[in-house]
Amino acid sequence: MNLDLFRAYLRSHPDEAYQRVLELRSQFTPLLFDEAPLRENPLRHARQVTRYILWELERSGLSMNNVDPGHGPGHWVRDYLNALRIFSKSELSSPHIIAGFIGGVLHDVGCTIVPRYDEKNTPLRHGEVMGLLFEDMCRSIQFIDLTPPEMQLVMWGIMAHTHYLAPQKVMWWEKEVVIEPYPDCDETGNPLFGIWLPRWVDRLECSGS
Repeated sequence: MNLDLFRAYLRSHPDEAYQRVLELRSQFTPLLFDEAPLRENPLRHARQVTRYILWELERSGLSMNNVDPGHGPGHWVRDYLNALRIFSKSELSSPHIIAGFIGGVLHDVGCTIVPRYDEKNTPLRHGEVMGLLFEDMCRSIQFIDLTPPEMQLVMWGIMAHTHYLAPQKVMWWEKEVVIEPYPDCDETGNPLFGIWLPRWVDRLECSGS
């Protein structure tokens, strides 16, 4: 996994990258939670995967130079601690814990690549960019032990954490792009907690314990 190549790809092929985001969105279905395996200790596994990804990012030269203060290392540490607080006694099934914990910890890593407060001008925002980076890491690093359904659920949790409440219009490369909200409920309207919980991890810093 090469971060410089990933950044260069986003700069030179933004439309292709956004089409991949749309493909990932079209592939999501709540049935992925039924297709993902039931792990004996999902929190431990989620922590192992998360730590390995963070280690790989550091080894690959992840830079914090352009991250805004509200989404830098301090926020990531609190996200990690918030995720531990939420999931340490969770009785959710393992697919929700895997998606919720990993997505909750990693959701803002995209802020190292996309300036957080320039996002009004692009549909490739920090959530979408981190979803693509996570997919790239899963493809290129053989030690990331996640099944395809788990990978898709984590990507969805990362991309959906920004919680768009209504369609948003963006002028991008001289054309209008409409960003739709990310579905986060099953067919009966019940919340998919693996998608909701990355948001809770993120917001817990604002609202307190």
